[in-house]
Amino acid sequence: MQATFGTHNRKTINNSAKLINAPRRTAAYDVPKAWKTLIAASSPVELVKNRFLKEARAEVILEMKKAGRLVPKFSADGKIAVIRINSKAQIHSPIAARQARQLFSRELQVVMVANEGYARGFVNYSCRVPTCARGRDPPVNIPEILIQAAEGADDDSLRERLGTRFAGGHKNASGGMIPQAAFEEFLEAIGVSGDEEPSPSPKKSPKGSANQGKLNERS
Repeated sequence: MQATFGTHNRKTINNSAKLINAPRRTAAYDVPKAWKTLIAASSPVELVKNRFLKEARAEVILEMKKAGRLVPKFSADGKIAVIRINSKAQIHSPIAARQARQLFSRELQVVMVANEGYARGFVNYSCRVPTCARGRDPPVNIPEILIQAAEGADDDSLRERLGTRFAGGHKNASGGMIPQAAFEEFLEAIGVSGDEEPSPSPKKSPKGSANQGKLNERS
């Protein structure tokens, strides 16, 4: 790796890494071709110039831009921000990470991005702790918050119907795949209705806030 950094500048290496990771997030999910491209390349420059990788990266960026225009809705208690997207690309995780750095609220504890277009009949979701909630005492624990929300539903069977892939991961990052119908019930349980207008919320921390400097941290 030292030899690579000595031969190529950091920008080229970083761009090649972004490009080689792009195909796994596209709708085609052509990871085998990405792997073959990586093995065949003699340098990061070849990866940066590769048409297949550039097209995959462009697709991901386009899907991210579309989703970036969506406004989150907030749970009744303000703890969970939900952003619903519909994309065949696997972009729910990077969007959750990005929104976690941007959204700001004193009550906010979880940013959830739910992708309803990735797998028919299911919702693939990704959750992150927002930057504004980092360092709180007690610490935010996403799986615990999600499970408590599900268990608070009027229907006691909701937690089981959400499946074994609900509320996985660790306290700062959680993701999973749950049935569409159960997801709609989960939203109802936390007070997010699909018929209401998106909840208003500032996209960034107010200027002068103690959290302003933290918004540049990676989630």
